[in-house]
Amino acid sequence: MVQKTPKTPKILSKADIFKHKGRVRKTVHVAEWGGDVPYHAMSMKERRQCRKKSSITTKVNGEEKIDIDHEKLELWAIITCVLDPEDENKLMFEPGDFDTLEGEMAAGGISTVSQAILGDSGMTGNAAFRSEEDTPE
Repeated sequence: MVQKTPKTPKILSKADIFKHKGRVRKTVHVAEWGGDVPYHAMSMKERRQCRKKSSITTKVNGEEKIDIDHEKLELWAIITCVLDPEDENKLMFEPGDFDTLEGEMAAGGISTVSQAILGDSGMTGNAAFRSEEDTPE
């Protein structure tokens, strides 16, 4: 039996990292909608904007508390990242579609797409719902 020598992982340079932006087209299958939905992951700037659009500020004992509305975050993820299948340089949805997505579409399909986007954008688990102030530096 021949033993293989394990490969040493490549140490990446800045040029290596910058050439792999990670914003490649992906698809997620949505059974409720009868097909696949194309999307790309969020950039850090888009992620920050989605969090801010989904933030709810309340006062508790005179101090401001910032929470994330999870359902708003899911909708903003879709608006920010779902691609037009006919032109992948364009988004399918625009901010004006928020009310239609929220009020008329089945939540299951919305969650399927948004969870794929959030996962590929590094926002799985607790990371998806921390406020900017709670995010480690």
